[in-house]
Amino acid sequence: MNAQGGPGGFPCGLALVDAQGRLQEVNETLCEIQGRTPDELVGQPVSSLFTVAGRTVYQSYLMPLLRLQGRVEEFALSLRGADGRTHDMLLYATTVDGRPDGTPSPYRLVLVPYRARRAVDDELLRVCRAADRAPGMIFEFRLETDGRSHFPYVSDAVRRLYCCTPLRLRESAGDFLDALQPGDRERWCAEPPAPGEQRLEHFVIAVQRPGPEGSVTAWHEVHATVRRLPDGGACWQGHLADVTERRRLEDEAVERHAAEQVRIAQVEFLGRLGHELRTPLNAILSFAQLLLSGEPERLSQTQMQQLSLIGAAGGQLRHLVDELTTIHRRQASGFDVELAVVDARAVLRRCLALAAPQAAAAGVELLLEAAPGDGRVMADERRLGQVLRNLLSNAIK
Repeated sequence: MNAQGGPGGFPCGLALVDAQGRLQEVNETLCEIQGRTPDELVGQPVSSLFTVAGRTVYQSYLMPLLRLQGRVEEFALSLRGADGRTHDMLLYATTVDGRPDGTPSPYRLVLVPYRARRAVDDELLRVCRAADRAPGMIFEFRLETDGRSHFPYVSDAVRRLYCCTPLRLRESAGDFLDALQPGDRERWCAEPPAPGEQRLEHFVIAVQRPGPEGSVTAWHEVHATVRRLPDGGACWQGHLADVTERRRLEDEAVERHAAEQVRIAQVEFLGRLGHELRTPLNAILSFAQLLLSGEPERLSQTQMQQLSLIGAAGGQLRHLVDELTTIHRRQASGFDVELAVVDARAVLRRCLALAAPQAAAAGVELLLEAAPGDGRVMADERRLGQVLRNLLSNAIK
């Protein structure tokens, strides 16, 4: 037996066992595990390497299986060293040659320290658990040359995303492909890249899922690497995530942006409309005022009344234009209020003076009665004046 243990040597214990079950050769790694020299081990029964429980399993199960099949792989047994320590091992055994008379054959043993293997298994288990806890689905998808498709690996998220089990998809990807739209199915089964090359895929697919009120559409984002297999098939390895909520938020953002653009267009229209109306309106009111104040004796009573109506109607129209301008200003820059100490009586007197012509034309008398106190309030003087003028105008009407 040429394989040696120790530093730089073979990391596993090796032994050659004769037909009577005695050790014929051992390597240095096995001697180190046992804490014995080769002379102490050679000639001893191989069962002496194991613990009491290991000997029972070895004699009652392992040996009959080895004689029946000629090999045993990854059989867990415990070795007991000279110092009494127990070493968990994975045992691999193969017969050396067949005996035509049916007598037992010599066999070789390979003993792998289970601690290293257990660390690898634990790491693989940790990775699998992390993949199953991930919000998306980690997968490997294969499309065989005969058209058959399946998932050699898929994380547990497939239960939530596609309502099927990883075991079922390992046998066939039919349930997964049936949930896709026709165009998305064709994308998954597209021609793979040339041998030795790979292609990065990133796209969003629509999936029909059952909901409380019927079928609903979910959106899944796929990131995958696609490559051609040596036998001509295709292999996808990647990640799939549910982006339905993100897509909904993006659609709402687009709708909000569109609504904001409409609002801006409306504000700009109101601004232009107020400006365009004010120019001809000022001309109408100015000419009506000139006719009334120029040579009134040349006008008949009917013409005077008509000019007065033009002035009154123009005044109302100017009031509407002012309101339109105010609305435009509020929508353009927001409704700004600047609070300060304001003399309410002074604001009322100005509003009454402005409303006096309208009141006189309507036969209404306006009176200001002083209330107790100095009449000072916290307000926006300009806004307060607008409110009082509107109230007076509506009351006179």
